[in-house]
Amino acid sequence: MRRLISSGSPFEAAGGYSRAVVDGEWVFVAGTTGFDYAAMTISDDPAEQTRQAPDLRSAAADYTTHCAVCHGTAGRGDGPAAKGLTPPPADLTDADRMGQHSVFGL
Repeated sequence: MRRLISSGSPFEAAGGYSRAVVDGEWVFVAGTTGFDYAAMTISDDPAEQTRQAPDLRSAAADYTTHCAVCHGTAGRGDGPAAKGLTPPPADLTDADRMGQHSVFGL
């Protein structure tokens, strides 16, 4: 099943693309750049940009470490620390709700 993830950018609607597309076990990310946030610059050298781009191979481990406690292992907002939180953790599997938010504002 394919799922589209929006960043909320108006360019997505105008250009007809999504920030990320989840297709089975694969995640395809668009517009990821090697921006150096420490220096607030981006290199003119594409090879250097590639070296600076985020390494998404650790995403699953990062989610487990930093997100699953509230969002749950499947992302449904039912993690062990979710009880009593106001607002409750987002259900990341709710495509309609997630389509209304930026991935950076979740």
